[in-house]
Amino acid sequence: MKPLRWNKRINSMDNYSLNCTLTFCNRTQAHLNLCIVNIALTTQEDTINECHLTLQVNPTSYQQIDTHALFNLNPEFRSPFSKGDFSPDHDIQLEITLKPDLLPQLSEHATTPEAAATYLANLSQQTSLPPTASPSEAETQSPSSFNPLLNTENWFCLSVKQQQDSGETGYTTFWNYVNPTILNHPATASKHISEGITNFA
Repeated sequence: MKPLRWNKRINSMDNYSLNCTLTFCNRTQAHLNLCIVNIALTTQEDTINECHLTLQVNPTSYQQIDTHALFNLNPEFRSPFSKGDFSPDHDIQLEITLKPDLLPQLSEHATTPEAAATYLANLSQQTSLPPTASPSEAETQSPSSFNPLLNTENWFCLSVKQQQDSGETGYTTFWNYVNPTILNHPATASKHISEGITNFA
């Protein structure tokens, strides 16, 4: 299977390795603190066309993501495992991509991976609850109070993988083959979805 390039004029991504924690909000109004180990941007004429984050999570956090289909990780959008199920003894990496509608917002504040990482980290600090916050305050803070860039529903998981003693296993998703922006264009969506299904199958 070969993933479709969303923009054939883009040849490479600029990557920035880091180790920081971002606080996301999901549809259940719960906070999710996740470690970011890489951010990658593709740009064309100083305009961001894609923003990918690589998350490194422990099996417990992955179970939460899996159970609630966070980052649009719906079961029906996943390919079969490449080499068996995940082990409970190793961290898991997820590659997620930002919803295209939000790329202009990110572009207003960053044009490099380093700047994007700093901007997202600042947003996370601004929206995170202080250490003295009570459980009731945590429960009442709704997703609408979070910046959209930190809402799990605005990110699409492309792949999930785990390095095990016997090698790497994992799976890709439908979003690795179809640009989520097609959802905003019903007239042409069916064609692109059909192409995506062909490559995904």
